[in-house]
Amino acid sequence: MCLAVRGDAVQTDGMSTPTDAAGPMIVRSWIDGVPTGSVTRLGDVYDPATGEVTKQVALADGDDVRAAVASALRAFPGWRDTSLSRRTSILFASASC
Repeated sequence: MCLAVRGDAVQTDGMSTPTDAAGPMIVRSWIDGVPTGSVTRLGDVYDPATGEVTKQVALADGDDVRAAVASALRAFPGWRDTSLSRRTSILFASASC
């Protein structure tokens, strides 16, 4: 799932990140199905064709990285036992964010 934040408004709709003309969307990471902590540092995402900033991503801090690694270690046994076909479907769906 992708999560987008504008000010105090949070928007989600499955695997897509909504956009509008109000400025770049801020995209946050999710760990264990929950958006990460506060957005303190941002990185711009550019459209390579136009050079325009299309989104901003929240940059992870050390706590976010530790939580993500711990989550990945917990999730790995189930992921390893998931069929190649199902894993492929999941990865292609997440690439559409």
